[in-house]
Amino acid sequence: ALFFFRRISPKKIFIILIPFLITTGIYLLIRHSVLQGFADTGISMADNIITATKTFSTHIGTAFYILGLYVIKLFFPHPISYDYSFNQIPVVEIGNIFSMLSILFYMAIGVYAVFILLNYLKKEKINIEQRVIAFGILFFLITIFLFSNLVLIIGTSMGDRLMYFPSLGFCISIAVLFVKFLKIESINTQQIFSNIKLLPVLAIVILFSIKTYSRNPDWKNNYTLYA
Repeated sequence: ALFFFRRISPKKIFIILIPFLITTGIYLLIRHSVLQGFADTGISMADNIITATKTFSTHIGTAFYILGLYVIKLFFPHPISYDYSFNQIPVVEIGNIFSMLSILFYMAIGVYAVFILLNYLKKEKINIEQRVIAFGILFFLITIFLFSNLVLIIGTSMGDRLMYFPSLGFCISIAVLFVKFLKIESINTQQIFSNIKLLPVLAIVILFSIKTYSRNPDWKNNYTLYA
């Protein structure tokens, strides 16, 4: 954020980050000392199907299959579940059509973001829209990588809740694209219901709000959640 929107040098950014890095280091040391000896012996195949993959092709293919499902759920969050463990995700080869489309999608947005970043590094003129979209993409890719199962196998195959943080980057980029393609120059409260350009945005807000509200009772207690 400091680099994209303030053009602060990497050296100065590092100096600014030193207190955060120290705090993070202290936290990780405390966490390790508390949890040492309580770690699980391993991840069950019932929790994460990727532990059942025997080859590089099935590992990467299944991981990108899941990453593709995340993208679909961001656009169309139905149905959603708190548990995608046993018998919910198929093991597929890297040549699976859906996995290949997922790989191409992530490569495309990644290449675009890196292209904008490199041009910005060269101090070429990059407009604010391109910078915000690239920032949103990089935020999304960096945070979703933590849950991607590509390198580090986590304790679950997939979880809608894991998209809470990455979805911020997604929302930033999508919001800019809406403004760009709907040619919205400014918005005030009086225009929200009268400007026909804002109807798609209004529809999304209403539908997603209904979906969010409808899920609230599922979290009443552990029994309703598991049911």
